Amino acid sequence: MAISLLPLPKGNASLEFAPADLANVREAISALFGPVLSDVQPTYARLTFGGETFLFEQEWDEPCLIAQNEAGTLMLEQLLEHLQSRHP
Repeated sequence: MAISLLPLPKGNASLEFAPADLANVREAISALFGPVLSDVQPTYARLTFGGETFLFEQEWDEPCLIAQNEAGTLMLEQLLEHLQSRHP
């Protein structure tokens, strides 16, 4: 599993992963934070789970989940830990 958390300039973060890991990421989100609500736009999707909103992009076949604030970044850190412990 190729997954990483990249810090972004405004203090938020982006969870980067391979397209093959998408199902694992979805399962981990549901396991940790419950149901996901999505608002799909032409170039991205706005996902809401665990009380926070994230942007999901899959440009150039490189999916990423972008936190919008510090609380979302902390959730992405939890998600990364969970994924790495299940899929080393």
